[in-house]
Amino acid sequence: SMLPCPRPIQLLESGGPIVYNGIPHWCTRQDGLVAYDHNNPCRLIKLPEDRDMETDGFDGGIYRLCNVCHGHLKYFEVAEIRVNPSFNVWVLKDYDTGEWCLEQRTRLIDTLRSDERFFSSSNLNRFASMPAAFDPFELDMVYLSCRGHILSY
Repeated sequence: SMLPCPRPIQLLESGGPIVYNGIPHWCTRQDGLVAYDHNNPCRLIKLPEDRDMETDGFDGGIYRLCNVCHGHLKYFEVAEIRVNPSFNVWVLKDYDTGEWCLEQRTRLIDTLRSDERFFSSSNLNRFASMPAAFDPFELDMVYLSCRGHILSY
């Protein structure tokens, strides 16, 4: 049957549901997650307000990752991909209110300057790194796909 929602939603084509607290959630094209719970059949949870809106919608959302990591719902983005790429990480602090808390914001040039194969100043503006997964064992590690390589951050 069709789920009743207060407004039309478009799910991202890639990725399946994120199961958090036993409830399936799907990323939408607009600005958040939609959760299906028998008690609240169509709950909308906004993504962090201070995320990079250009990156959020770029190439169908491939520069963002939302998933469960160590029991917490996390949101990771590669922001400002055309100018000064940065990595930003939020954690959902309050599920009921949808409050996100920025855990980390790191400029790429400050973090990965030492590996000239990927991050020379001439290549920085063409940096194309897509978040792939949160590490299941290390709380602060994310895997990225970049130019045919897997990087850990």
